[in-house]
Amino acid sequence: GVFCRFGGRSAEWRCLCDVADDSWMGNVRPVFKYFEERTPRTFTEVQEYTMTWHYREADEDFGEIQASDLQLHLDKVLGNMPVEVSLDAKQVQVRPYGVSKGAVLEELLEELTPYRADGVAGQTAAASAASAAFTALGAGGAG
Repeated sequence: GVFCRFGGRSAEWRCLCDVADDSWMGNVRPVFKYFEERTPRTFTEVQEYTMTWHYREADEDFGEIQASDLQLHLDKVLGNMPVEVSLDAKQVQVRPYGVSKGAVLEELLEELTPYRADGVAGQTAAASAASAAFTALGAGGAG
């Protein structure tokens, strides 16, 4: 998970990926193990919110076939679960909907960017001063 605290050292740590339901992981483990046992040079990586089957070291053609079969099987097994199955970059990954590096980055930006009442992003005093100093040094480009 990703934990941050906003407001200095006295602030509480907060998880940016709050996932309540990880019951799907119990259904996925045996499926990944089955494919891992039948596909040489593959392995499964289990993290807090994701499970990934890596086949980058496997025979290229056989690995692709197995990965496609695994994805189809997972789509059937997990059809009603709040997860997404992706096949990309020599891996098959299962993760809860909305849990990704992009989603975490979006939440971080929302926390760190002050917004004005009209919805336009504002600048902090430090950012404004840094921007002014940068421009004064001639690095701000033509204006």
